Amino acid sequence: MVFEAFVTFLGIALPSLLIVLAMRHWFEPVPWPVCAFLFALVLITVGRGVFSPNMPVALDEVVRGYPYRGVFGAVTSKNPDTNDTVKQMLPWMQVVREELEHRRAPLWNRYSFSGYPLLANAQSAPFSPFFLLTLFVPLPKQLVAMAGVKLFACLLFAFLVIRREVSPIAAVFGATVYSLSIFQNVYLYYPLSAVTTLLPAVCYAVLRVLDDGRWRSFVLLAVVVACTLVAGHPESAAHVAVGMLLLISIEWVAPVHAFNLRRLSTSIGAVIAGTCLAAPGFFPVVQQVLQSQRLAAMTGGVRKAISYPATAFWLVLNPDGFGNPALGNWHWYMHYIMAAPSYTGLIPLTLLPLAFFPVVSRRDRALLAVIIVTFVVAMNWTVIGRLVHLIPPFSFAANDRLRFVTILFVAILSARVVDRVAQIRSALVLLSPIVVLALAGYVFVRQFGVTLSAISAIGMVAVVVFWGAWLVRRNPTALAIAAVIGTSVELMIFNWPFNAMTPRKYYEPRLPIIDALHRMQPVEPFRIVGADWMFMPNASAQYGLEDIRGSDPMAWAPYTEFFRLIQAPGQALDVGRVINVTHPAVTFLNVHFLLAEPDSNFPPPWRLVVRGKDGDLYRNERPIARFFAPERMVGDRSRLRTIGDFAEVCVVDGLARGETRENGQLTGMWLRQVNPRRFRMAIDAVGPLFVASSQPAAPGWIVKVNHRVVPIVRVNGAFIGFWVPPGKSQVSVEYQPIAFRAGVVLCVITIAAMIAVPYRSQRGSASIATTGRGSQSI
Repeated sequence: MVFEAFVTFLGIALPSLLIVLAMRHWFEPVPWPVCAFLFALVLITVGRGVFSPNMPVALDEVVRGYPYRGVFGAVTSKNPDTNDTVKQMLPWMQVVREELEHRRAPLWNRYSFSGYPLLANAQSAPFSPFFLLTLFVPLPKQLVAMAGVKLFACLLFAFLVIRREVSPIAAVFGATVYSLSIFQNVYLYYPLSAVTTLLPAVCYAVLRVLDDGRWRSFVLLAVVVACTLVAGHPESAAHVAVGMLLLISIEWVAPVHAFNLRRLSTSIGAVIAGTCLAAPGFFPVVQQVLQSQRLAAMTGGVRKAISYPATAFWLVLNPDGFGNPALGNWHWYMHYIMAAPSYTGLIPLTLLPLAFFPVVSRRDRALLAVIIVTFVVAMNWTVIGRLVHLIPPFSFAANDRLRFVTILFVAILSARVVDRVAQIRSALVLLSPIVVLALAGYVFVRQFGVTLSAISAIGMVAVVVFWGAWLVRRNPTALAIAAVIGTSVELMIFNWPFNAMTPRKYYEPRLPIIDALHRMQPVEPFRIVGADWMFMPNASAQYGLEDIRGSDPMAWAPYTEFFRLIQAPGQALDVGRVINVTHPAVTFLNVHFLLAEPDSNFPPPWRLVVRGKDGDLYRNERPIARFFAPERMVGDRSRLRTIGDFAEVCVVDGLARGETRENGQLTGMWLRQVNPRRFRMAIDAVGPLFVASSQPAAPGWIVKVNHRVVPIVRVNGAFIGFWVPPGKSQVSVEYQPIAFRAGVVLCVITIAAMIAVPYRSQRGSASIATTGRGSQSI
């Protein structure tokens, strides 16, 4: 455990050091004391996950059911609101690491939904810089290391953005406001925060291009844009673009220096270059989004954007006003993750109204206007907000998360005000803290003993200390230090309970039922299914088992449509439950094993092979192979619900409605090679033969028969089928997504261009200099 803690610490420290060294070498001398302080904030925030064997994510949420329940007994989750980190992110990271270990591009996840795109689901984020920089840290601790690096990069770049116009201490204050905000904390272990924590880096890079227009600034902007696009959350990347555009607009309307339109075009070019660099990770995501069950669900009905009630405003004054799920007292109809991120701390809240005082510039008032507008749009409180929700891609996004853009501007403005508040002599300045204290006090008194405790008054204490310092000694440095300490302590206290620590033993525990399954598994490809809630979907990836279920809104829509045949009635597709495990579609999906809760009883084709305290294991006595030749084909998809045996009859595209066609005769089929992205087989047929499969026909799969590409014919609406000629054929079924390959080509061309441009410029400059010297010598 000591070694693991050391490696996790290095997983944060080394990438953070590399970032600092790069910035100091190529851009500006970031003070080492500031870097040390920011790193200390990171360690305080994630230190429990670094130096403890336990994890700050909901490992206990997964083990509440069987088969884990038979090993650990009854378990109560400390904070189920964070369960996606263990039900989705950790399994996806496991699959990515497995693919990279086998020197394969992480394109396909064979373990969920009978197989579906891995890279293209976005949140697997295999090309995220935070994932790649921490690959040497073992799971599950890599998740902690990633969180630490994200937080340090966020603090550092927020400091650099804000420091342009304020003192270093005030910049640290602003960086703290943004990076330690409730918003960043609730998503700290999610891919979403890998995007939102890069917003300051994008803003810093844009401002550098606008300031100097140098090639290194161009490259920095291109790189951080690319990192944002591959970090794992396209919705938030769109919101980062909004933040960048708003910042450029402020620079245009109220510039510090003369606004240079040529440099603006340079920044646009850098953004385009960054998009091209991200193409291998971004293009497949766009393709998958257009064919995902999430988009199908959104476009299939009337979608209403979230509108927050006016009472949500009280959470600006105390994030625990309606309770905290980690404390077991959350009692509002919206989730804490949705509502509480409005909180930025009370000290910044008291500073924002001071933007109307004469010591504050016109650009700061523009910032205040942006803060108000973005917050109102995010909360969907006006016609403007509703209009934004109609514009793609925001029409499909959770735009309440736009608040992280609001919070960055709050951080920038409050840092600028704290640097100048000492210059204000008017007693009117106290009106703002008095009003904020009165409102926060009302929330505290009303909710004390219900959702709040004495420690919940920490924000009000911070405000009293800060403004008390203003009354006693109006020293800018002292006030900035008071703001840093007060806000850091306040936000850390509110953040501390949410990412509750859970025992490490819950991560990938050894399970007798899984051990038994592995002992009797066949050589040929096979899949499993859990009855009802048995063995949560996606967990199969951590045990090397292919499941027909899954949990991901980015699942391929045609597959989820077929899955409705066996899905529990009324169940959302986020977690595909199967109750009728005797349905013919289960056997069609190549399911060899059924996991069920103890003391279960299922009829044929299931045969009980293991009965244990962690569950019962059944074996299918009549499984259908992954690739097979059905006896007949029909062309009517409406017959899917009435087919009793898919080995006899399959629905095949291309046949007329009502048409039935007899298949050729299969002499033999032998699988020669099987890996997640390729099946190679030899087929011997008498006459033309149609081969069906339960391999999803997601875009990117191709079939080669005797080394020639043949058309894929959809089977049962969602699966790969193809024709082979009479006699012996060599067949290869391969996953080669064109979106990824085109993205790689575009990325390589962009890199080559970015290398060639400065090289040619240097050659041109050298040539001019040589010519000049030659003229003088003549």
